[in-house]
Amino acid sequence: MNTLTQTRSGLIGSAQDIEKLASAKKATLLVLSDMHCDNYVLFLEVMRQFGSDADAMIYCGDGIRDIERLLSEASRDEALQNTIPPVLAVVKGNCDGFGSSLLDSPDFLTFKAAGRTVFAAHGHKLGVEFGVEHISSFASSFKANLIFYGHTHYPYKSIQDNVVVLNPGSMTRPRNGSLPSFAVVSYPGIREKFDVDFFAIKEVPFGHYQFSLISI
Repeated sequence: MNTLTQTRSGLIGSAQDIEKLASAKKATLLVLSDMHCDNYVLFLEVMRQFGSDADAMIYCGDGIRDIERLLSEASRDEALQNTIPPVLAVVKGNCDGFGSSLLDSPDFLTFKAAGRTVFAAHGHKLGVEFGVEHISSFASSFKANLIFYGHTHYPYKSIQDNVVVLNPGSMTRPRNGSLPSFAVVSYPGIREKFDVDFFAIKEVPFGHYQFSLISI
């Protein structure tokens, strides 16, 4: 359960949970991006089905008002609070404008998860629409093992030299023929390989959603 408090580091969660995540033997990371506040019901369904099993959620920008709404509602709803991973990392996108107290969210964040260094950014200031070379180079200065970004609205995955570069895609506004999607990354310890799963989102009758594994 997340404590719903933002630390000086920019992470949302207690100092104890952040430290616990850093030193854990394994980690499961839920990676989302580019909701653009289009479908809060879908966001809640993803949290209900995947949030409680994750050690951290990384949100790569454009739609942080939905994060703020989630935190506000969870402060009054324990069942909802239980769906939120203990640690949240939220970065600001180019479309995250006025009207949210989370505008203090930084352009990028780094933190430790099970001995690995995670780097998260929206990516618009790092040229991700032209490729991942710049963001990879910038993140390497922090010795990042996992590099997460958004902005392009289509999923991407590269694993080289035990470094993951990943875009989960957009949950609501996919581009380039991609499906609405998000990702889950899990791994045991410092040296073992990463397990990366992408999930496509499909709306089914009666306002429900179906999540299915896809290959990227």
